[in-house]
This record gives sequence, structure tokens and C-alpha cells, in this order.
Amino acid sequence: MHLFYSKGFSQNNPVLDEKESHHAINVLRLQRNDSVAVTDGAGNLFHGAIQEVNKKSCHILINEQKPLVANAAKGFHLAVSPTKSIDRMEWMVEKCTELGIGSITFLKSRYSERKEINLTKLEAIAAGAMKQSQRNYLPTLFPMIPFAEYLQKSTASIQFIACQHESLSIDQWTKKTDKHKNNCILIGPEGGFSEEEVILALQKQVHPIALGEQRLRTETAALVACHLMNIFAL
Repeated sequence: MHLFYSKGFSQNNPVLDEKESHHAINVLRLQRNDSVAVTDGAGNLFHGAIQEVNKKSCHILINEQKPLVANAAKGFHLAVSPTKSIDRMEWMVEKCTELGIGSITFLKSRYSERKEINLTKLEAIAAGAMKQSQRNYLPTLFPMIPFAEYLQKSTASIQFIACQHESLSIDQWTKKTDKHKNNCILIGPEGGFSEEEVILALQKQVHPIALGEQRLRTETAALVACHLMNIFAL
């Protein structure tokens, strides 16, 4: 059964948005009475059948609404400096969504080679990954923000920064992670975080961690961190 995403979809608003309607009718060639599943990206899942079709909207007759299941990794947040290659960031967003990350913030740090991102495109990639992996939660993507400003505004209960500054091992920092609180991991750009940024983070009680002995690419480090946080949530 095909899974569609439409923000705000509900018993009172059982209509696919224009983009999803186009995909259902013009790409997948679905017709009236064909069975579909729809998520609102907030954990709600609906089963039903296409009732009415037109060029801009697709009305669904809802047969069942699945019980809301909590997103185990909702409290896990990734703050990452975008890579120079946007393709790598798009891949990272796709894979982290598949793993169930709760939210992602893009950091503008001293050694960042990319100063801006197309958030709309990344959100579309996340939505596609959510549907492909049959998840019902869409991660929240936040626009780029300077590193220092992010630390000032962050509301995470427990924060970690990937660096080589007397870092905790994976075994050590897993014990500090609390799945019942908001956890955040900060990942630097290709050149890593500057010494000043690391010191600033440590002053804000951010825990330094290591993701292994090898040096990882930014997007790889982000994926490893996301995977580990996903395991902690189980």
C-alpha cells in the first residue's frame, strides 16, 4: 500500500495536498477506490481509499486511524555544519530521517565552507525518506544559525560535541544519554570545530565525545551519531 504525507491531514481534513495528489494520480495512476495510507508527519497514520479525484486535490475516505505511536527518537537532535557538497547533506538528511532522528539544525561554524542551504528542498527529501521507510514522523529541520547563537538558544537537556578534546568514549557517553530527555549531538564541518568553538561548548557544559578512533566525514559522523542515538531510544 502506498504511503502519502500531507501536513494537517485528519478526520476533519482528509485531503492530500496538491503535490501528493499529483503523485498519486498522475505518477502512480491510482484511481477511485484504490487503497492508500496517509501520515501527517506527526505520528498519525490513516488507512483509507481514494474517494474523489481532481487535478489539485485528492479526497480520501478514511477507514481506520491507527493509534498514535510515540517516536522513540523524538527527543534526539542533531546540530551539524553543512558540507561544501550539498549532495552529501541531502544524503545525510535522507538517511537520518530513515533512522528516525527527531530534528536537525544546520550550524554556521568558523570552518564551514557552505554558508546557506535550501531548507525547502531538504524538507522535501526528508518527507520522501519518511514515506520510503514507512515512518510516521517527519523530523523538524531548522535553518542555519551561527554556532555561538545556537549554544545560547539551545534548549537540549544534554548536549554532546564530537571532537578530540579529552573526549568520552562511546561506552562512556552512552551512559550520560537519557532517552527521557532532549539530547543533542553537535557535528562540525570538514575542518572540524575551531578550538574556540570547542572551548565555548565546554563552558556551556556540552560533553566532548568521540565517535571512534578513525576520522569520519561530516555526513558519516552525523549518521553514526544518529544511529547510536536511535539505539539508545529503544
